Amino acid sequence: MKNFFIFIFLVFFLLPAHSISSFSAKYDLYLNNNLGAIKVGRADYELVVTNNVYFFRINAMTDKLWSAIYDYSIKETSIGLIESNKFIGDYYEIIENQGDTTSDKYAINTFELIINDPLKGKLELGTNSSFIVDPLNLYLNISGDIQKSGSKVLTYNFINKKGLSQKEFTIIGLENIEINDIEIETIRIECSELDLVINVYKDYDFMPVFISKTNGKSNFSLILNDFKHL
Repeated sequence: MKNFFIFIFLVFFLLPAHSISSFSAKYDLYLNNNLGAIKVGRADYELVVTNNVYFFRINAMTDKLWSAIYDYSIKETSIGLIESNKFIGDYYEIIENQGDTTSDKYAINTFELIINDPLKGKLELGTNSSFIVDPLNLYLNISGDIQKSGSKVLTYNFINKKGLSQKEFTIIGLENIEINDIEIETIRIECSELDLVINVYKDYDFMPVFISKTNGKSNFSLILNDFKHL
């Protein structure tokens, strides 16, 4: 407990606050298995902020060398408003392809809590929910909340095609990791329910420099390669 309060002091009193501005980030995509981490692709992230409106998207895919074995791509988009440093989503969309087959495709009208799934049809969840995050603007909200929240646990109303549920993200502490052959001090955050681990870095607006996600039996990680403010 003592170490945690020391950590909170460092984060909220010694580190300057950063507001998120437009940026582009490039990540290397790795498949993790018993043989180690194998680079199989890349992911491009782009955030455009204009006044109080944001447009956030990612485009990830396997390299041509690996596409014959595992041809995979995913596109995600989140659009919404920025109010009181909160990224309030209005629309979220995901298109996931494996080879020539679309393995996942759905859209969410976050404001009205309507999920449009081509296979399952329209699902209306009602409008009586407090602030909600989608799978993409989640990262933006964590970036802001970790700078101002004094709690070790960040709790969000999280929406995806399965519906609406509450997820807890635990701030584990400071962790040194190597990015582009340079060791940096990051903050490690985990969500056991989503099998998600992220490391954020203050010099990059507290956006992730490392993401680890488990889907079924496969574990993938994204490691930052380049970050630029636009």
